[in-house]
Amino acid sequence: MINLDNQQRQVVITDSDRALVLAGAGSGKTRVLTERIAHLIENKQVSPYEIMAFTFTRKSAGEIINRLADRIGNMAYNVTMGTMHGVALNMIQKFAEMIGFRHNQITVYSQWEEDFLLKEIAIDLGYHTGKSWKKIKKSDVTELFDGFYNRGIYPQPDAKAFDLFKCFMAAVRSNNSLTYGTILTEFKRLVPIIKPMLNIKYALVDEVQDIDPLQWSIINMLTEDKSLFAVGDLDQCQPAGTMIETTTGFKSIETLDQNKDELYSYCKHDAMVYGGHNKGYKFQKSMRVFSGLLYTVESGGNSTKCTGNHKWYVKWSKDIKNTGSNIVYLMKRGDRYRIGWCQLFKKEKINSFHLSVRSRLEKADASWIIKIFDNKKDASIWESILSCEYGIPTITFEDKKNTEYYDKDSIDTVFDSIGDLTEKAERLLLDHGLDIKYPFHSVQRMNEKRSGTCIFEIEACNMFSGFFQVPMRKDGGRFIKWDKAIVSSERVRNVDVYSLNVEKNHTYIADGLCTKNCIYEFRGADPGYLLRNAKDFDIYKIEKNYRSGAAIVAGANRLISHNKDRFDKTMETTGNICGIVKVMHEMDSELLCENIRCSLTKNIAVLSRNHVFLEKISSILSEKEINHTYVGKKTSFVNSESFRRFHAFLKLMINPYDNFSFLIIRDSIGLSRDDYNMVRHTASLRGCSHFQAWDESKTIGVPPHSFVDIFDEISSRFNISGENLYQIESFMLDWYLSSASSDTESDIKNYLKFIATYNINEEAASENPEGIQLMTIHASKGLEFPTVVIAGCNEGILPSKRAESDPDELESERRLAYVGWTRAKELLVLAVRPEQKEAASGMMMSNPVSRFIAESY
Repeated sequence: MINLDNQQRQVVITDSDRALVLAGAGSGKTRVLTERIAHLIENKQVSPYEIMAFTFTRKSAGEIINRLADRIGNMAYNVTMGTMHGVALNMIQKFAEMIGFRHNQITVYSQWEEDFLLKEIAIDLGYHTGKSWKKIKKSDVTELFDGFYNRGIYPQPDAKAFDLFKCFMAAVRSNNSLTYGTILTEFKRLVPIIKPMLNIKYALVDEVQDIDPLQWSIINMLTEDKSLFAVGDLDQCQPAGTMIETTTGFKSIETLDQNKDELYSYCKHDAMVYGGHNKGYKFQKSMRVFSGLLYTVESGGNSTKCTGNHKWYVKWSKDIKNTGSNIVYLMKRGDRYRIGWCQLFKKEKINSFHLSVRSRLEKADASWIIKIFDNKKDASIWESILSCEYGIPTITFEDKKNTEYYDKDSIDTVFDSIGDLTEKAERLLLDHGLDIKYPFHSVQRMNEKRSGTCIFEIEACNMFSGFFQVPMRKDGGRFIKWDKAIVSSERVRNVDVYSLNVEKNHTYIADGLCTKNCIYEFRGADPGYLLRNAKDFDIYKIEKNYRSGAAIVAGANRLISHNKDRFDKTMETTGNICGIVKVMHEMDSELLCENIRCSLTKNIAVLSRNHVFLEKISSILSEKEINHTYVGKKTSFVNSESFRRFHAFLKLMINPYDNFSFLIIRDSIGLSRDDYNMVRHTASLRGCSHFQAWDESKTIGVPPHSFVDIFDEISSRFNISGENLYQIESFMLDWYLSSASSDTESDIKNYLKFIATYNINEEAASENPEGIQLMTIHASKGLEFPTVVIAGCNEGILPSKRAESDPDELESERRLAYVGWTRAKELLVLAVRPEQKEAASGMMMSNPVSRFIAESY
């Protein structure tokens, strides 16, 4: 293995099937990911075809593949690698027919195209006048679509603008097309079908903090019973005010000092609090702001609170075997779900937990207890009620030998006729205060005994009030006693919660009750995502910074330490570079450009929170004839109307069924609205697309020899001209030349696939760029520069005005600043714009120095 430190080496060679890597900025993540894949192939004899890796950008995926090819040769190109959208689109194109698309003819709409089509449908349905929305707010429409794109759950029929959503999605599908958002929703539908064919055994996920709920659901599908190697962060789940017992007495959880305090810890096997009165255990602590259901656990006169994912050691209550209790449950196998009921304990024997027995017999992946009843009649009735209400069947997964009707074919018929049940299952669980990520029984927990007097673990959301005992300190002594737990919940907003990680027993005393270490959560795009079982994951840290000088690292550490939503980790600098952090005041765009011209000539990046300042700086640098690259200018053009209208012609070459692309080119080909309506009518009669109906005899064909000639053909045939024509041609030729040099087939299909997932990161240089680079902080992620200038370090700019009243937004802004700080290797310049400025209206505008500067010192 090449140039790995001890932390990196430990991560690369781990045999863990579930590994979470906490990687600091500049810690060599790309090297670790590359070496991890090489290790699997060379030392573990894993086939490259069995590995799938998701990266944050297409550029980082290419970088890993190139490094991997240098390490192991051409085998590297057999690894499935790319952004999740890129991988998903490739798979959908390859297996299109399996989810109802036409093979190899799928096109993808950009945001501009999506907005255009949505407006047209909204006009037809009476939701839009052509100039503005009516009957419904635009924010309601956005919320509906964002919910689907971020979670992959189809909205309910009673949702606002549901008919608009349904018509839009039907139009997109009938056009054999996708939006950027439906690339992943369709991939989610495809994964269960193709998973056996893919045979992926090892999945790697970079920048896991940016994964949203929909992406997590896809990852979970792909990695079920497989190996997951994720780079991310951790979370926590007990509120401020919780009293924690230390060797020097009780202290509120938020005041604990992990450098000074030591905690008592409970070992479940010996029923004792270890550490005694002379010695306790070290711990780690982290914080965040939580909104959601907060659970109260009361037992033996003690009471404490925690989030639903918080795990507890429990035993069944002593009198539970005499209750004759029965349960209604939800069971999962693959992508199938069913509802059923059974006795809590088989034949009322507490040593035989019936749900576990049933789950094994039906080879279920996971099961959830929904309700508990005192008698069989009520359980049976509620099984039927819930089945009807949520549309989830009660038929078993396995055929019954004692009846001729429940054979495999009939069971398959039932589930195939219902289709995807995941959305319904998630809604059922959510309505009953449960979470699909935390089943009561699962394959991972198959070997855990959940019967008799044995001790086992469950999350707070699975603790039915009165049915379990929890451990607590006995009269302040070293021994533990057990007592019945009463559990209730309340919905809270913006409550500080904390996580404690205690070695080695992984428990601590909270408000007199012995509580387990918090289950960990990935922080980021899905703040509610929690790992199902913390003990199944090994946590690693990579904290050495190989990029930045000591002063820059120290400043970044101090800055991010002000965030509550983080797991405590500190970057350690390496090498002999001291680094410089410099604050420059009164730096408006003119003065900043002058400083750049005089003293900072090359290998410099000017970063800003948004494009407003970058556009101004770029204009001034151009006037001064200073060579620079503005990363984002090309992306803005790619998303422009003129660019997308031109590319509608290209899409029709690939997908003549795309009625929307034909709508876009209608004006360019001189088709009046009346003529267009006639075309639509003809297409309906003939059962063909609008484009085919318009010109069946002259359907556009791809020139047989030259990709370059396609541009001329479209331009001349449809008389396309204008000031943007040269830019479009230049963009296409750049792709053509780069694809030719990388052995990518230079055809229209691959070009449109490239455009479909194009983003600003495609423009950003990867390593050691020459000249001045202008880009947003977000676009700079993963890059490094000898000198970095952060423009606009003012309140209201970085952080934004929104952050002033939103704690979550402030933490997000601080994380963004942290990214910017840590791009610098030798010199970090924090440029503050004038704090007082007169607006065009004559009003004085105030933007004080950003708080982030003070937090960095």
